[in-house]
Amino acid sequence: MTPRFAWIALLVFLAVTIAGVLVNRPTRVLGAGAPPEEFSAGRAVSTLTRLLGDQRAHPTGSAANLEVRARLEGELQRLGLEPRVFRGVSCGKYALCAEVENVVAEIPGRIRAPAIGLAAHYDSVAAGPAAADDGAGVAALLEIARALHHGPALERSLWLIFTDGEEMGLLGAQALAKERELLRKIGLIVNVEARGVRGPSLMFETSSPNDALISRFAASAVRPVTSSAFYAVYKRLPNDTDLSVFRRAGLPGINFAFLGGTAHYHTPQDDLAHLSHASLQHQGEQALSLVRELLEHGVPESRHDAVFFDVLSLGVVHTSVPLFRAAALLLVLAGGFLLWRALGRDGAQVRPGARWAAASAGAGVLLAVAASVPLDLGLRARGSLEQPWPANGPWITAAAASVTLFALAVMARVWRRRYDARGAFLGVWGSLLALTLLVAAAMPEAAYLFAVPALAATVFGALLPTAYGARALPWAVLGTAVANAVIWAPIAGLSYDALGVAIPSLWAALTALLCFPLLPLATLFDDGARPKQLYALGAAGLIATLFAVATPARSAENPARVNLGHHTDLDTGKSRWLLEATSVPPELAAAIPFVPNSADDYPWYGAFLVAKFQAPAPPHPRPAPELGLDAESSGSDGRRLELSFTAGDPDALAVSLGFPVSARVRVSVDGEPAALLDVGSRSVLGVVSPGRRRVRLSVLTADRSPLKIRIAEIASGLPPSAKPYAALRDGLSTASQTGDILAVSRDLSF
Repeated sequence: MTPRFAWIALLVFLAVTIAGVLVNRPTRVLGAGAPPEEFSAGRAVSTLTRLLGDQRAHPTGSAANLEVRARLEGELQRLGLEPRVFRGVSCGKYALCAEVENVVAEIPGRIRAPAIGLAAHYDSVAAGPAAADDGAGVAALLEIARALHHGPALERSLWLIFTDGEEMGLLGAQALAKERELLRKIGLIVNVEARGVRGPSLMFETSSPNDALISRFAASAVRPVTSSAFYAVYKRLPNDTDLSVFRRAGLPGINFAFLGGTAHYHTPQDDLAHLSHASLQHQGEQALSLVRELLEHGVPESRHDAVFFDVLSLGVVHTSVPLFRAAALLLVLAGGFLLWRALGRDGAQVRPGARWAAASAGAGVLLAVAASVPLDLGLRARGSLEQPWPANGPWITAAAASVTLFALAVMARVWRRRYDARGAFLGVWGSLLALTLLVAAAMPEAAYLFAVPALAATVFGALLPTAYGARALPWAVLGTAVANAVIWAPIAGLSYDALGVAIPSLWAALTALLCFPLLPLATLFDDGARPKQLYALGAAGLIATLFAVATPARSAENPARVNLGHHTDLDTGKSRWLLEATSVPPELAAAIPFVPNSADDYPWYGAFLVAKFQAPAPPHPRPAPELGLDAESSGSDGRRLELSFTAGDPDALAVSLGFPVSARVRVSVDGEPAALLDVGSRSVLGVVSPGRRRVRLSVLTADRSPLKIRIAEIASGLPPSAKPYAALRDGLSTASQTGDILAVSRDLSF
């Protein structure tokens, strides 16, 4: 193996890595003139445009949401379907309750049950119009229904399910899960979601077990993008979608979502202008092809969890976890034997080099993570990591990658005389086998990330003890590195969409795992007194770091998330500005004297979101909510209060109630048991868009002393006096989630 071959191998590795990052980015879009039985993003966007109307935000219970729901029913009727609306009060784990309106429609097939369910949610957050999350999903369902109508008669029924209240804590799905008669007709749910405005549609979640379901998905997938490694991580996180509710109700299911452009997620920029038609096309094609497969073959019966991944979006490799573990053990045993043979008769000389090479790779990974800490600290001091997807994100990833390559090169140079290219390859081979065994035991769904390059190393490494050993070594190095790039490059590309750059050390670790099979090539570069390549890597890392620190973190495409609020305390008559943000943007700091809001722990912006800053504000009259005591009784379990309230403004976004944590209250809303969240000194419950109706509360408290309750009413928008400040924010900052609010509150005792 020569230095010339090493440079060629590096270029090939780089080309495969770039292809692995970019290959799953969708580009295909079918227009309105596409064949009627195919999914067309052009037709779906036209449908979505009609659904969204003037693109107002339409959170659950709002007048705008009622209009979207009416237009949705109209679209279903245009397809010749008969929509049904399921109404009911639902309370979720995020301490929010709402009256939700779910829309369902059946496309009847020859076999009516078990049917296939196809789900999306039609509500939005209060800050934006939700063209992608999940208007694109709703439009995809309607386009799928239209495409199926132009095909042969369905073998099985398909239920279109449009849930309400997803953004408020999966409230619509929870209400629908109680409709046992409906759920008995459905055998499996395909859920369509979004957590961004562009990028490939990722099949990221299934029910468990899932081996037969994955087999059906693999048979039908169109340019699939998927990984059981993502699912293994996702199911250990607290994240939920409507599918989570249906799974808990006993239905198997599968989840699709696109994740790119997450800086626009849950903001006013989640609009038609920013929605990628290619992403909608990819998502619709994936869902339609899977639905057709399931309608033809029925609900698969899975027995085990699966290990699965796509290979450059060409197809899906999959097997069950038990079979994968057996194969991984066989690979480790066979690879270990062949590695022992490759050490040969001169193993006493080669074996130490292999050990030093493995140690060099491990030390390089640790050094890379450690070297990213100063980068992390510098970026945090600069404010660049206040959001996961800042404008300087590409520079941050470039800096972390450059620092990692420099760290790996440093370790290779420090121990360069202890191993040659052969010893380095054997060290890499052994490391891959060891990692395969460890990860297969702890998290088998992710072990393929090491098993595939370990298999490549074993296949090529088997030639080393033969007469072709000297000629086989370069191809063993290149083959292992390319196999590693094919597996890890798509993971790195999707990780940016999924996680952003909030943790630079994570990017250092990903880069190290991607690049460490290149270690044998490092032995072939300049071994003189002046390591030019090492200097070049160090300079690249320094330049990228300087650019990452110096480049602004905010831009129109990557704005900071900043919510403004106006709050009036009805007991004191005082008003103030509220700011829900990580820090005060400079443009606002110059206009409003914000100070930390450390004395106020009430979650004005939702169950978890306490306003971090406040400032005095001019008054703005608002109608007040009313809370009254209807009845009271005492028993062995404490005091029971029957309360009721009405919103002062029928267009209020929510009314929240805060009880002292020490009172240990239990509450039901209109007869529905409600979970409360402890935030600071209060247990908090919110009722979303109560409108003009009187909401009944049943409160049980173990405390027999007077119960102090804070009632706060939240409306969307800002007073006229805030318009200049909102204009200052626009551009480099944007509202998100709950958005800007008008709040009034009073404290009462009962």
